[in-house]
Amino acid sequence: MNDLMVHIMLHGLIALAPPADGQQNHMTALLVDARQAQPSVQCSASHNPQLTVITSNPECSAAGCKASGQECTCDLDFEEIALTPDAQPIADPISGHVPTTSLPFSKAKALDFGYAANLAAKPLNQKLNDNFLQPHPPSGLVARMTFPFESASACALAVRPDEGGDNVHPMSFRPLGQPEREGDWNQAIAQMLMIHYMLPEDGPVLPRLKVTLKKFDDSGDRSMTLIPGIDGYSIQLTNSRSIVPLDDPCDDGIGRDFAMLYDLAENPPALAHRKVPHVKYTRWKSSAELANDECQGPKEPMSRPVCPIGSFYPEEQ
Repeated sequence: MNDLMVHIMLHGLIALAPPADGQQNHMTALLVDARQAQPSVQCSASHNPQLTVITSNPECSAAGCKASGQECTCDLDFEEIALTPDAQPIADPISGHVPTTSLPFSKAKALDFGYAANLAAKPLNQKLNDNFLQPHPPSGLVARMTFPFESASACALAVRPDEGGDNVHPMSFRPLGQPEREGDWNQAIAQMLMIHYMLPEDGPVLPRLKVTLKKFDDSGDRSMTLIPGIDGYSIQLTNSRSIVPLDDPCDDGIGRDFAMLYDLAENPPALAHRKVPHVKYTRWKSSAELANDECQGPKEPMSRPVCPIGSFYPEEQ
């Protein structure tokens, strides 16, 4: 049997949710349309929704994407991203929860999916607007991809530089301009998620993976056949903002971008009432002690300021 691993890296302003059909071994990535900075929001910045894969230069060019060495990067514009063939891996269901500790104290604990801050959990109490899972989603969603998974690991926990190293801090969730109160929810937050699953093939030919991008309004599609590397197939789905220098006034440890994920909710609160993560400087753990091989593979883009990844997984009853 020839099997190949598929590695999917998700980074930036993305929310993960169960797919509309309820398959426990699939999840859906929702990319908020934040391509324009919001002048009314302090430290707002434009985000660049992109898909990066490994394919041939001719296929990359034919799909209207840009090749750089072996990598092919596509700008996303109201598109559904499909991977074929599909797979049905055996996966433990993901339950909506918050981590049992605000800071992970081991490499294994640091991979907890719950460190992708859950907007559907009790501290935030937001329900995903199901229209964003329908075939023709409303405006505000710039791209969407549903994919299988065997593991989904939180990575790139937000850090602050200190004495030549990087420290992971818990983040306190509260509205901008309000002081922290005793009992406010706080946890470390992931800026990246790593997905792994096996693409099986029974025949003598290696399994081929194809990616297709189709407009939400069905106006056209573009497809590419991916080329596997030594470790299998690599896919990067990003909605990242520009990096700012250390000590920039906007690099203040506040994840303001998280407020835009509320736009995916059924009844999003007013901007002034949206709880966003603020770094708690009084507690930390060295990021070097939490580094895990599960998070290795594709390059790890990072954002300054903090650019959290989120989820909408309903809590178990």
